[in-house]
Amino acid sequence: MHKNSKNCHQVISFYKFINIKNPLIIKELIINFDQINNIKGTIIISKEGINGSVFGSKSILSKFFVIINKNVSNDIIKNANFVQKSPFLKFKVKIKKEIVKIGFSYQGVKKKGGIHVSALKWDKLCTEENVVILDTRNHYESDIGSFNNSLLPNINSFSEFPSWVNKNWDKIKDKKILTYCTGGIRCEKATSLLISKGNLNVYQLKGGILKYLSTKDNSSNFNGECFVFDDRVTVDKNLKKGKYSMCFACGSAISKVDFLSSDYKKGISCSKCINKTSKEQKRRFSERQKQINFAKQKGIKHLGQT
Repeated sequence: MHKNSKNCHQVISFYKFINIKNPLIIKELIINFDQINNIKGTIIISKEGINGSVFGSKSILSKFFVIINKNVSNDIIKNANFVQKSPFLKFKVKIKKEIVKIGFSYQGVKKKGGIHVSALKWDKLCTEENVVILDTRNHYESDIGSFNNSLLPNINSFSEFPSWVNKNWDKIKDKKILTYCTGGIRCEKATSLLISKGNLNVYQLKGGILKYLSTKDNSSNFNGECFVFDDRVTVDKNLKKGKYSMCFACGSAISKVDFLSSDYKKGISCSKCINKTSKEQKRRFSERQKQINFAKQKGIKHLGQT
């Protein structure tokens, strides 16, 4: 891991389910802070809470979370790690109906949620009998890394998770269910859903994979790398930038082998999406890539450029 250094910057992902009466006020407070301090990242605010990932120096982010603690909650769930440069191109603050989209609101999470367990307890629970280790992430995340013996729903988006649960309920309803995701937020809603259907024996990995990797060594039972939603694409077990890049046509993580495939055309297609996009989509992707290449030749930073 990166050493705790004053010269290093941090990426901190965070969330909190809490009633926010006026998300616009919180958005304005955050934007005003950014205009002075120039942090980068993405933050989503709704009436059900806040969810984000931000980049900046330790001192600036410390000031940022003073604002969040004072105006949102002093009990924010955070994952932090040190990086040398920003994995974000810019700073965005959005107001949405849900801070993580599944189809139901914070009220369900507030009333019922899984039992949070630490990394150490998680490993012990994973060895017990009659256990289901349930990955609540999307297939392109699970494809590059997961816990041993995980059940992978193979969904395209989190909003498909309720449908998957309904179809597979008989297989898991009598099991002890251990859920995990990247940083913990999706498990808040996933466990709420599982409990509402009648299974009270539900647990979630506190802080998700990122917190687990920050507290475990390389003997952990997580195999592969962890997909993250920024320019790093993936992080390894030491929370350093991983070996994967991204296909900017479909958003999937792709390896060096994928780059050698005849299906790979930069910004247009890869072996994972070449048969899933139309000719018109490929034409648009091609035009976008031409604009990126042109901007690069002129020394201009294009928003689609990596």
